[in-house]
Amino acid sequence: AGSFKLPGDATSYNRISTLAVAGNCSSVTDMGPYRGDLTGFANNNKACSYDYGKQWSLMQPVEHVNLVGRGNFKLGTDHTAFVEFVGSNVKSAVEYTPIQINTTNVAATSPYYQNLATLLPTLFKPTNTNPADLRVFFDASKPERVRWRCNPCGPRQQETTTNAFRTLVGMEGLLSGWDYKLGLSTATSKAGTVLGDGNMYVAGLNAAMATGLINPFLLDGQSQTPAALALINGAKATGASLYGGEAGLKQFDLTVSRDLMMLPAGPLGFALGLDLRREKFVFNNTQQLSPPINGVTAPASLNEASRSVKALFTEFAVPIFKGLDMQLAARYDRYSDFGTTTNPKVALRWVPLESLLFRGSYSKGFHAPDFDALYGGTAINQFNSDINDPLLCPKGVELQPPSVGCAIRPEIDTTSNAKLKAERSDQVSLGIVVSPTPWLSGSVDFWRINISDRISALSGQLLIARYDQYKSYVQRDPVTNEILRVVAPILNLAGDRTSGADINVTTNFTTGFGKIRATLDGTYVSSYKTRFSDADPWQELVGAFGDTTYGFNLHLRWKHALNIGWSQGAWATNLTQSYSAGYREEVDGYGSGVILQNLGFQSKVASYTTYNASATYTGEKNLSLTWGVKNLFNTAPPFTLHNVDNVAGAGWDARVGDARGRAFTFRVNYKFF
Repeated sequence: AGSFKLPGDATSYNRISTLAVAGNCSSVTDMGPYRGDLTGFANNNKACSYDYGKQWSLMQPVEHVNLVGRGNFKLGTDHTAFVEFVGSNVKSAVEYTPIQINTTNVAATSPYYQNLATLLPTLFKPTNTNPADLRVFFDASKPERVRWRCNPCGPRQQETTTNAFRTLVGMEGLLSGWDYKLGLSTATSKAGTVLGDGNMYVAGLNAAMATGLINPFLLDGQSQTPAALALINGAKATGASLYGGEAGLKQFDLTVSRDLMMLPAGPLGFALGLDLRREKFVFNNTQQLSPPINGVTAPASLNEASRSVKALFTEFAVPIFKGLDMQLAARYDRYSDFGTTTNPKVALRWVPLESLLFRGSYSKGFHAPDFDALYGGTAINQFNSDINDPLLCPKGVELQPPSVGCAIRPEIDTTSNAKLKAERSDQVSLGIVVSPTPWLSGSVDFWRINISDRISALSGQLLIARYDQYKSYVQRDPVTNEILRVVAPILNLAGDRTSGADINVTTNFTTGFGKIRATLDGTYVSSYKTRFSDADPWQELVGAFGDTTYGFNLHLRWKHALNIGWSQGAWATNLTQSYSAGYREEVDGYGSGVILQNLGFQSKVASYTTYNASATYTGEKNLSLTWGVKNLFNTAPPFTLHNVDNVAGAGWDARVGDARGRAFTFRVNYKFF
């Protein structure tokens, strides 16, 4: 227990493997030597590491069955009734790497017990009677704590089934000079998750390990005995229901509109609307009622929560003079669980020339807190990578060996907050559209968005990294002073600021060999800043990989899609280029203070460009056939240094790239009537 120093070695270690000491970690599939120089945890260097990122799933299988129907019924000359129904059944499966067990023991009576005093006699001694003997005392009468990747347990599997339904009945038409549309709808979504292979009951697996029949030290080519496999299979939670929930919505909405009067520049348009909603949400975590399952997070169950929403909105379309129009709009919302809000919008559209248009708008917005953030209780998780206790192991150096504060993975409890306020926003846009010729047009729209009271939970890594500021959220054992858990409440943070521009260029012309259309749509983000409180400085995030302090949302400086299409007769083709700009590489992926760029590794992730191509044939009545190639040139995503702990994709970034390479598609569409 605790840490130890080997003869002639000043480093304090807290784990050891006979394979690592012999330099044979790579003799086992997907294992290798621990790289404390890269991770910052040198106290693990006498152990072997496991490449779980290599086993991460690229995609999950999903099955969809959807039904969509609509019926229209003419009621006289001015009124129409309609009915809509949408239903879906979705089954999705997901698979994770085999569990890593951190808190189980190998009994001293087990035939697989590793007596280090016998296996590594130059480093460990069987007795502690000679003070001059600098070898580490190994007490072979006590059990061994092991950290073990349980490959015999199998990959962890889950299957989620979601059924969703929506029914709408409504009417629209003309009544006493007013255009109207009203609807009454109800919608429900139910989901449940069932565990498959690889999920283990904690108590069952610990009991199985206590028998001494399971060997956690297998080499390639070796296998567990039938008795050991029976114990492992008996501890599996296969078939256990994990999560289940239901969301429901009942809604009535009505809008009416007409021209109120004639102004010198044209008619004054007016619209008025009403929106009444009843929302409900239920979440059941059956794991709370069952024996704990290794590696399964435990969000709290949420008994039925509901809210009523009443909204009134209006809009005026005002022609100021010929070529200049103004839109004035406002919306009032009243939520039963957090209060009221009123949000205006004003927009202008000016066409001084037939080939020139200016437009601009200003509006306010809001986002109500979700049920889970308000009433969800406590979600129990665990740090997904090692951290160092800032008190017991500052900067990875233990203060008083043996210390239990180095390379630990304590519990993280994310707690809801019934006092949350709504997120607020204001946004401004200014744009210009030019059409110098009938076959060429372009537009640029500049925008700025400010978000305040952003709803988010401070990450556990942030609370540890800024321990002096947030130590009240870290709970410790009153006797040993160890970290028991980190409490990460959901809060209203200061907010975000972002600005940029959307750009479009379109050409469309006819030639002797068909019609050609080319379109470029791009977004340039000039800035994206965030901060936690009004006292904190703004942090620029554009072009940064992200980190545990400010999160891992990726804000690229530039992205665009370029599409070139050709059509003639029954044939049409498209070629699309997708481009994502490069960005700064992850700096400290393990939160240990090791800056990989200072060790000579790359400082930037390269840009990523792919091409998709398709051809469509419509020469037969009611039939269309489309052939396609995704990632035409089989371009691999740009390399990144990160592992999967913070962002999906080990060595590549799933937020930008697709590691599946070239893919072929074929689509048949037939219209029966």
